[in-house]
Amino acid sequence: MPADAGRDVLLLAEIATRAGIHVVASTGLHHARYYDDRHWSIRLAPHEIADLFVADIEVGIDALDYGGPVVRRTPHRAGVMKIAASEGGPSPRDARVFEAAAIAHRQTGCPILTHCEHGAGALEQVALLEDRGVDPSHVILSHVDKVVDPGYHREILSTGAFVEYDQAFRWKDGQANGTLTLLEAVLTDGYGDQVVLGHDATRQGYWTAYGGSPGMGYLLGPFSETMRERRFDSATIEAFFVANPARAYAFAEVA
Repeated sequence: MPADAGRDVLLLAEIATRAGIHVVASTGLHHARYYDDRHWSIRLAPHEIADLFVADIEVGIDALDYGGPVVRRTPHRAGVMKIAASEGGPSPRDARVFEAAAIAHRQTGCPILTHCEHGAGALEQVALLEDRGVDPSHVILSHVDKVVDPGYHREILSTGAFVEYDQAFRWKDGQANGTLTLLEAVLTDGYGDQVVLGHDATRQGYWTAYGGSPGMGYLLGPFSETMRERRFDSATIEAFFVANPARAYAFAEVA
């Protein structure tokens, strides 16, 4: 989660240390529904919100998650900005947050990960950020595989943005796996280097540690095996997991 929406950077750091993995922490802001109607994300100007994002990126994420009134910087810095827009495109409130993210991106080069409600509105999000000086190659659009329309995805990818497909585990038995359908279409269209894979499974019922499924190992395990069965070659699969994310989450050069 981004700022003031359940983010706990000290816990993330502990998980990273104990598990021996790298965790990319985020700054940014989520949907308005995660905040009250007097929240600072509504009351501050975009440049003031951007200053908070920049401090998370360049100095260190607030241990108190901008819950106020005290800010305690940690040594753990954000590596991505997560922002969200409503279905059909950014609302006026969303647009202010997108503007703040664009300001912070121009200052820091930090990549931007967007939430696409029900997978929709991706093109409007890219246009809004591009109009504010963000090169789409530093934008990652998540959840878009909820919309299984190869034409829609072709339009998104033609902008130069990345897509994050994170619904692979949600397709029911007997139902065609829309994520696989889109991956095959993307490769046919020549956009395989703009795809990253995610696992939008945050509820305990999805975690094996709580007796749920498919578990956090699903993408590298069962789904990767399914991709091999569908004749995805090893180089393509590795690109989805390694080379593409390395480029997507790289910082842009700042002039």
